[in-house]
Amino acid sequence: MANFFLHCRRFWSVCLSVLLPLLAVAHEGKISGTVATRGNQTPLPNALISILGSNRLTVTDALGNFSFSGLQEGSYRLTVYRLGYSTDTLSVQVTEPEPAKVVVLLHTAGLELAEVAVTGSSQRNLALVNEVDFQLRPVRTSQDLLRIVPGLFIAQHAGGGKAEQIFLRGFDIDHGTDIAISVDGLPVNMVSHAHGQGYSDLHWVIPETVESFNFGKGPYNPEQGDFSTAGFVAFKTKDAVAQNMVKAEVGNFNTYRGVGIFRFPFKGEARHKQTGYLAGEYFRSNGPFEVSQDFKRYNLFGKYTAFLNASNLLTLTGSFFASNWYASGQVPQRAVDQGIISRFGAIDPTEGGNTGRINGSIQLATQLANGISLKNQLYYVKSRFDLYSNFTYFLEDSVNGDGIYQHENRDIFGYNSSLTKESHLGSKDLTVRAGLGLRYDDIKNLGLEKQRQRTLLGESLAQGRVGQLNAAAWISGTLALTKKLQVMGALRYDAFHFDYQNDLPHPDSDPTTATAGRISPKLTVSYAASRKVQVYFNAGMGFHSNDARVAVPQNGREILPKAYGADLGTTFKLGRRILLQGAVWALHLDQEFVYVGDAGIVEPGGKTLRLGGDFSARAQLTRWLYADLDLNYSHGRLLSAPEGQNNIPLAPNFTSIGGLSAQAKNGLKGAIRYRYIADRPANEDNSVVAKGYFVNDLSMGYTYKQLDFGVTIENLFNIDWNEAQFDTQSRLKGEAMPISELHFTPGTPFSIRGSVAVRF
Repeated sequence: MANFFLHCRRFWSVCLSVLLPLLAVAHEGKISGTVATRGNQTPLPNALISILGSNRLTVTDALGNFSFSGLQEGSYRLTVYRLGYSTDTLSVQVTEPEPAKVVVLLHTAGLELAEVAVTGSSQRNLALVNEVDFQLRPVRTSQDLLRIVPGLFIAQHAGGGKAEQIFLRGFDIDHGTDIAISVDGLPVNMVSHAHGQGYSDLHWVIPETVESFNFGKGPYNPEQGDFSTAGFVAFKTKDAVAQNMVKAEVGNFNTYRGVGIFRFPFKGEARHKQTGYLAGEYFRSNGPFEVSQDFKRYNLFGKYTAFLNASNLLTLTGSFFASNWYASGQVPQRAVDQGIISRFGAIDPTEGGNTGRINGSIQLATQLANGISLKNQLYYVKSRFDLYSNFTYFLEDSVNGDGIYQHENRDIFGYNSSLTKESHLGSKDLTVRAGLGLRYDDIKNLGLEKQRQRTLLGESLAQGRVGQLNAAAWISGTLALTKKLQVMGALRYDAFHFDYQNDLPHPDSDPTTATAGRISPKLTVSYAASRKVQVYFNAGMGFHSNDARVAVPQNGREILPKAYGADLGTTFKLGRRILLQGAVWALHLDQEFVYVGDAGIVEPGGKTLRLGGDFSARAQLTRWLYADLDLNYSHGRLLSAPEGQNNIPLAPNFTSIGGLSAQAKNGLKGAIRYRYIADRPANEDNSVVAKGYFVNDLSMGYTYKQLDFGVTIENLFNIDWNEAQFDTQSRLKGEAMPISELHFTPGTPFSIRGSVAVRF
């Protein structure tokens, strides 16, 4: 392992030997430093450091390090800021040639929007909303992790253990076809998955271990490749925990949850150089359905970080996850209308499945002497998936029914590497970033079979093995042209190799391999009119890959259809305690796919164009009361279809999320929230409509010394709402002809859950 990282470092050294002479500047003064938490001195990444009286600013890296170069001799005043921590101001004396070195320790503090400054890159300013939301909104489940993303909606339609259906920017993303999701650098999206391309299951993440997340809309981030057309979400788990914690929850529908987080007991000098913890979770729920879901989830997660020396931070992570459940699936509206079943009944009560995942990662973050930050990561993922479903009932088989069994076993081997160099070109600040990525998926036992009540009928519809390789390289440069104007240009290249071995009888002439590549340029221009107003423009290309089982037989056609995007937006503060963001955007896809994993087919939808607008507001109404609002509009159409037949099925037109959050000094806190999605077409001609909904949730909590008490109420006003909806053709037992109509999974009725946590 050490030799591997040594080879990586040598590779980057060769690259830098070519790059650095272009960035070298002689006879410069320099400030370098580290920002960490007061107490356990854990490094604080993404802290903002600015030089008062100038436009010079930077953010800390993964080690909490920062630097300023190209300074004249003299005295400088630095301001160090991170949301949720105290703001510190210090004086630093710069003399050549030795750099001035500082260590800044920040202690946690209340959330103050008055402290927020709209400065730095447009990406950092967009992340301000993420940071505010993560501190205010209750996050208790893996579903909550996704719901915290502005403008993102989810739906569950095959039991609690299956990945959620995702909606964002006018996309029905299914389980992840057009959004790239990662946790600590590990990919969540599964390529060429048994149930659908990009399948993204986050149930293996324990919410209490997540520290922050980064999020972007559109194909503009050069670090993101496959699936990042509508956007990306990158979660980061905590490097350390301040205290041990044991938590118990109980709620309606025989819902129970237990969580434990325990610090590694380092003592003496070792506790300043090493941190680590072990977390476990058990969850069980029958759900509100007449057929008990008997949903069980088991999670185990561990993380260890150590400073090997002042310049190297080693991070090891590992996790285990297993889950099994039953599901009522999507029920036809006519079955409810005719009284055959209730809203929470089931036509086939044997749907459901089981799944599991094991993760391992080793990462080394290095601060080189020349001010370059370097990261190298190796990871391994092992997953399994088994799903029993039946959405058309007796449409194809009037005797045994249309039940299917989807399954796979997967091993993922991956490598990520990146470097960051902050310098200047002449008198202009320049930040250069570059990276490499390698991912190989070995997918065995990838199949689709007929089944009846979880008994296989001996007929395989698909069976094979996939080997899929994705190699990527990217580079970006951000240049401060003036004190207010920044330009970022980037280029990314992805290469794919697909190998599909079809185990079913097929013609000998069928190809078994295919290759493809994609170049994705990006451009961002941002203008900071003041510390309260910034305007930005994003443009770029991205892509989403196709399933290997489809791409290979087609001789590699339509493997990586392009996406073209553009955003024009602004971030600004109104007064001292109101933060606003708005953007208008466009996104064009060369080919939109519909993955019908339950039938083992992919339906090409043709070219699409989406136009829309996003608006977000965050306000601190008083010292203890906060408000948030997200409004998202999208107009999407199929470009190859005639007018009136060109709606994109299930694509949301208008969504909104908002609420009020209170955090009092006496330990009381609470939030009341809503989520709204408007009616939307369920098919191309809008003859079937997916019904919208407006749902409210309430949460309350109280902290007393080392105890945390909480109550959460879902669907506060107990409305009937449909969570997942599809226009599906099906036939019930005894029906002479099939019927195409709305099939739905009902949303959760009024439910209450209480919790108590002990910290020690």
